[in-house]
Amino acid sequence: MPRILKSLTLATFLIITSLLLPPALADELFDTEFNVVYNIAPTGEASIVQNIKITNKQDDVVATNYSLTIKDMNIYDAAGTDDEGELKLETSKDVNTTTLKTEFNEQVIGADRSYEWQLKYKSGDIATKVGEVWNVHIPQVEVLDLTKDYNVTLVVPKEFGPEIFISPLPTKATDEGASITYFFDKKTLAEKGITASFGNFQTLNFQLKYNLSNESAFTSYQEIALPPDITNTQQVLYKSLEPKPYSFHTDDDGNLIATYKLGGHDEVEVILTGSARIAGKQINPFFGGSLSEIPGELKRKYTGAEKYWEVDAPMIKDLASSLKDTGLTTSQNAQRVYEYVTQNLKYDFDIVNKSFVDRNGALNALTNPGPWACMEFTDSFIAITRAMGIPARELNGYAFAQESNLTPLSINLKGGDLLHSWAEFYDPNFGWVQVDPTWGNTSGIDYFTKLDTNHFVFSIKGTSSEYPFPAGAYKVTGNEKQVEVDFAQNPEEINFNENIKVYEEANPSLILKLLSRFRELKTYTIYNQDGIKLYNLNRKRQILQPFSTATVQLPKDSNELYFEDFTGKGKVLSFAVSQGEPPETPKPVFSLFGVAALALLLCTMIYWLAIHPEALKKVSRRLPHRPQAQGQ
Repeated sequence: MPRILKSLTLATFLIITSLLLPPALADELFDTEFNVVYNIAPTGEASIVQNIKITNKQDDVVATNYSLTIKDMNIYDAAGTDDEGELKLETSKDVNTTTLKTEFNEQVIGADRSYEWQLKYKSGDIATKVGEVWNVHIPQVEVLDLTKDYNVTLVVPKEFGPEIFISPLPTKATDEGASITYFFDKKTLAEKGITASFGNFQTLNFQLKYNLSNESAFTSYQEIALPPDITNTQQVLYKSLEPKPYSFHTDDDGNLIATYKLGGHDEVEVILTGSARIAGKQINPFFGGSLSEIPGELKRKYTGAEKYWEVDAPMIKDLASSLKDTGLTTSQNAQRVYEYVTQNLKYDFDIVNKSFVDRNGALNALTNPGPWACMEFTDSFIAITRAMGIPARELNGYAFAQESNLTPLSINLKGGDLLHSWAEFYDPNFGWVQVDPTWGNTSGIDYFTKLDTNHFVFSIKGTSSEYPFPAGAYKVTGNEKQVEVDFAQNPEEINFNENIKVYEEANPSLILKLLSRFRELKTYTIYNQDGIKLYNLNRKRQILQPFSTATVQLPKDSNELYFEDFTGKGKVLSFAVSQGEPPETPKPVFSLFGVAALALLLCTMIYWLAIHPEALKKVSRRLPHRPQAQGQ
């Protein structure tokens, strides 16, 4: 007499198996095959069809029903059918789960006997629109290894916009006219869910406050880090900055640093408003550059030990050595570090409720797996990667998190400002690549080969693990909220273009006058009153910061100015000369301190030569002399 299995539960995506029949036993008694189609409408509603086939492996086993449990997803309009027609379907819901129980219309009796049926349902949780970007998330199949075959077809409407990224890479993609169809097989889906983003870029509006205080009786100079441009990833439009700073400069990590001059016992509140465009970037680690191709300058700057990045600790050096494989690319080695951190550290989901979170560093986190905050995940990735000889840095900023359990934020500042920390490493073929090991751990989603468009960088820490501070960390007293970031409601109205005025220089320096005379040039002052940063201004490798001026020389008959945007794309701007004088603007640090230093050096040399006249004679004798013409 055959054994009747009253509940055959075959696990699919995000299934929690509280089963009468354990998955391992189901695998022993039946072969299971899935062909699942996710068809997403332009509204974001997903119609899901599961075509399921089971094949009996034994003669004395009978399957009579099927139970599917889905977690953290609202489903509706569920129905089941087979060749004989509609299946009896029972639906039950708990707080976080929905269970569909199907009674079979026929019994699967005997070895090699097969039974096929179909489940259909809908969900609004597969595709969600965040700002201007559509995100698609199909969770990981938790017991994929217990199925004989598992194939997924994802149909996405072209109305979502161009593909920003999709992970894992599909086995095939086809253009179906109004939609793009992606195909995935069991091997592709191994230990991964499907994540994808569609759109051009994310546009954000922001207002950031920085409170500065000088407690001494003497004048002090204090710096703040403004959100930087990041090549091909993040472009910032600076609309207003009040009050204007004393000076601007870009530090070694690429941060835009504004310096303020504070008098004795003075306090200043700085308010920056603007917008940002965040673009996605996806890499294939297999095509990364080799470890030997990493530039020596970057290795010197970004592979050393810092506080919280204990690169020289024996435990971290040994761990890096065990993970490193010189036969792999730089990105593949960094991916091994990412996987180690995401798999071995635990996240503290209660951390958001704590008023203060101490930073413990990589060594503490790797010695004790947790639970930890995002800082420890980031520090651990950076320390191990640096110990491998791969340049790595820390990024601090704002991240939009819709599901706190999957994408938590753990830098809790006064006033309710929640920031996030993630990392980036350098690959010779890809440049700087951003990764988020914290969210990779908490969500199970691949945050290594691509990062979503919801990460907004406030500051980059590379030459130091402690400085500069991100916006939101410049608080004096009180609990005022300093960070306001939101998706742009009318992004098409935001103009990410240059906004400059050009003035003819009335009193150029003596050197500029001489150059103008011999080369027929005119001297102009370019004022970037607000807007974007201009790079390689007039092809002189000069950066024109917002709210700043720069001096350029152009041919007398020319009214065109060359510059490059944050992607390196060259542009030519036609201009008309403005009347009047350019406004007073912050000066670059070099013009303030560099000139003073050069003047001091020159005075020192003159003084030294004055008290050592014999040295001047020696120098004079060694200088080359033009031979004089000899008379006939």
